[in-house]
Amino acid sequence: MTEASSNPKDIAARGKCPMPLTLPVAERAIADVLGHGAAKYGPWNWRSESVGLMTYVGAIMRHANAIRAGEDIDPESGLPHLAHIMAKRAHPQLSGMVAPNPALTSSPWLGTMAPLQTA
Repeated sequence: MTEASSNPKDIAARGKCPMPLTLPVAERAIADVLGHGAAKYGPWNWRSESVGLMTYVGAIMRHANAIRAGEDIDPESGLPHLAHIMAKRAHPQLSGMVAPNPALTSSPWLGTMAPLQTA
């Protein structure tokens, strides 16, 4: 076991986010998806107007269902569905540009469903 450093910068870094533990391959996958989105919608488009949370939830579900159906690569982007899920899960909500959930009662297909019960 190595002895802890007494360097003030090392000491200050101990309580900070451990960025070296992130996986470069995951960061690259997210960046590839964000690049695809930038080409499709314009770079930084999410900064000008917030996007509804359910838009992201729906996209995540579609990519997850494609994986469940045996499809690893998104045919439109050529990128892994899992990379799309990672980007859509992390990026928008952390940016603070996600619009709140709309009232579910506005969806006609939910009209006959009972509200979820919480314990």
